[in-house]
Amino acid sequence: MIRPSSPGEHSEAAHATSYLWAALAFVAGLIWSLGTAFGANPTGLPSLLMVSCVCLAVFFLALCASGQLWRALRSFAFALMYCHLIFVTISYMFALRASFGSYARYVLLALAWLVLVAVSMSPRVLCAALIAGLITGTAVFAAYSFGRRGMLSPGNMARVIIISGGNHLGYLAAGGVVVISGVLVSWRRRGLMLILVPAWAAFAFTLIASKSRTAIFACVAGLCAPLFLRFPKIGLLAVASFVTVLGFGELNPRGLASQLDTILNRPADYTRDTLLSNRERIWRSVITEAWLPNFWLGIGPGGQERVAAIGGAHNGILRSLGECGSLGTLPVLAICVWSLSRCAKRRKERVALFFSGILAFGLAESLTEQFLFSYGTSSGVLLLLSMAAMIAGRPAAPSRSSARLTVPRTDENRFVRRPETSVWRKSRVWAE
Repeated sequence: MIRPSSPGEHSEAAHATSYLWAALAFVAGLIWSLGTAFGANPTGLPSLLMVSCVCLAVFFLALCASGQLWRALRSFAFALMYCHLIFVTISYMFALRASFGSYARYVLLALAWLVLVAVSMSPRVLCAALIAGLITGTAVFAAYSFGRRGMLSPGNMARVIIISGGNHLGYLAAGGVVVISGVLVSWRRRGLMLILVPAWAAFAFTLIASKSRTAIFACVAGLCAPLFLRFPKIGLLAVASFVTVLGFGELNPRGLASQLDTILNRPADYTRDTLLSNRERIWRSVITEAWLPNFWLGIGPGGQERVAAIGGAHNGILRSLGECGSLGTLPVLAICVWSLSRCAKRRKERVALFFSGILAFGLAESLTEQFLFSYGTSSGVLLLLSMAAMIAGRPAAPSRSSARLTVPRTDENRFVRRPETSVWRKSRVWAE
């Protein structure tokens, strides 16, 4: 005789299944992070290792969030990305010397965005596991860079020297600092602090050792964003103070004194190019040679063959305008504005505070170095995931102040001890 299973057995099986999918999402994040870090191509085109790892990670995540793929496909968030891909395809068809490899990057970006939207609609343990995998892969790559590239002088471990590719490693470390800071502030648990505080210190040391001013700027932007949401005046003061110090040059007393000496004694030598590390000339070249002559559709994917400044535009928005034109850039800008507005509306939720830091960090990185939307770095994936979580993620349960109801004391609700007991107290998973 077959014994029917009890509800407890069903719940245990469901928990085991959820842990299995979470483990698969962690592996996907680890593969994604390591593949993009070790497969980075200086030309900006996706390498074979990077594409293979990203495709494998996207496939694993699609398996984890298979129940939400159809819903994500019908969402307005994916519709915006689909419009972006349509305009990119039109630009690729009419471009004179477009690159198929660059166009394939946009196609893979649309697939990655679809899967990340589906993950955001799934149980939140998948999103947490994916973030943990991305950060773990970043830590492994940082440790490899320290040991392989000789970032520390063997004779004096306190002396930090510059290595090649410092900006790339700096952005990876900055992403780790922002994510771990968000976890520690939003969910204060003693066990998490014992594990994550040493990791935070290691990422912070790596960030300083990279000597990347733009990475430090993006990291501070990510740290100040939650502060700005909760305490606008204090956050604005912190951002203004840091930008003022950063404008003078290096973030150390010697570099600051050198910049002050230049301003006071040789003001003609201190220009905007000194502040922006010659980025202004590159931005002007992208605007005048790529975007304005091809205002609507751009010069097509792979435009760096026609305009050399496109390949190193150091600005994700300008690069998108140059390659995809105004029509191709408007949908992704709409996604950015939409996610920021959702953060502002949900600023009292801990989840919104956590993802606001990642949003600010990723957008600051896009304005100084990387693509606007990129799957080629772990920080770019975190930006995409935070946008998807803010747009398509499940909102938190109502707060206690808004959830107080007057429940009459009857025989049907004897469990209610007080009329003002919050009926959502046990379901507030994210808020707690």
